Amino acid sequence: MLQKEKILQQADMHVGVRIKIARKLKHISQTKLAEHLGVSFQQVQKYENGKNRISASKLAAAADLLGVTPAFFFADGQAPAGLDGNIDDESAKLIELMSNEDALALNLYYAKIENPEVRRSVLNLVQDLAAAESQQNLHI
Repeated sequence: MLQKEKILQQADMHVGVRIKIARKLKHISQTKLAEHLGVSFQQVQKYENGKNRISASKLAAAADLLGVTPAFFFADGQAPAGLDGNIDDESAKLIELMSNEDALALNLYYAKIENPEVRRSVLNLVQDLAAAESQQNLHI
């Protein structure tokens, strides 16, 4: 794959993840988004997975339905991070994580916790669970 194609594919993946995040935050199904865009729900899946590139007009229509500006799909209105072709492993994991329904729900519920001490306790719990699982995997 040419470097230019790789950069474009990364941009498509970034936009797709942002579409998925906005859709889930608004509790809108892929079917409803597809109907609004005049495409199949399978096409929406391909947009969200970065397999197919979404046109500017469909991106604007998606933004309208999802209640965001088109700039939302390009983090803070800027071009996606990593468009130099170098998405590091941590950024790739974060993009994948934020497209996971359970991870998104966990973050939404975490954001509702106002008490900083409770937030810190939740973070410590998750860190302890991750460390314990990592140790368990080392002994298998």
